[in-house]
Amino acid sequence: MSLEETVSRIVRQVVNELLLKKEKPAAAAVRKSVLIVVADERHAVEVKQLISDISASTRVIVAFCGDAPLPVYEPEPEFSYEQIVLAGSDRSRWSEAAQQADMVVLPILSIGTLVKIAALIDDEPSSGVIVNALISGKEVVVSSSYVLPTGVNKLSVPPAILDVVSGHLQQLSKYGVHVVYMKHLAAKVTKLSLTPRSAKRPLIHAKHVRDWVNEGETEISLSTNVLMTPLAKEEAKLLGLTWRQSQEGNK
Repeated sequence: MSLEETVSRIVRQVVNELLLKKEKPAAAAVRKSVLIVVADERHAVEVKQLISDISASTRVIVAFCGDAPLPVYEPEPEFSYEQIVLAGSDRSRWSEAAQQADMVVLPILSIGTLVKIAALIDDEPSSGVIVNALISGKEVVVSSSYVLPTGVNKLSVPPAILDVVSGHLQQLSKYGVHVVYMKHLAAKVTKLSLTPRSAKRPLIHAKHVRDWVNEGETEISLSTNVLMTPLAKEEAKLLGLTWRQSQEGNK
């Protein structure tokens, strides 16, 4: 084969590969699922607008907390979303809903729900979903706009109550909750849905080892990204707890 023929063959191969790449449809990006928790009918217009604003970039699931869907939304042709009902007695469903979502959003936060989340009380659907999401390491976003009266009406709230509410909101932030105003909620959710979340490396301390032993564990399986402190390793040897690290580890 002459040099000219060899070059011509290579050029044809390159051109064919470029044409195939051009014709091949781009793989559809996987949209993150956002669970929007709705506990009552307050501010339905703002919640509906939130759904509309984020539906193009996320898979929206609206969780109605109660024994039946709240009659606040009608299907709209310009956006779609899934609906689920989180009954007050179905605790396993609260956990399941939080586990299956990539992000959980509570657009209308009441004082009662705020206090429960800050204290990690999960005795009803709205706080139960949020607490389960936090424990599972999910992204959680809440709006603080309607916890207290808005505008000039807020001036009538006693300073002591303002301090307590502020303290609870700060506690949520310590848990990793994104606390924003309602007008910034859609932008925050969209940004988080498009930004890969950096994986944190769990750190095992001696206390974890003692707790596992007290729970009856004799062997634990750890994922490869887990870090174990030297003191924790010493404690494990003393207490007879063995461990192994693998990709399948889940503790």
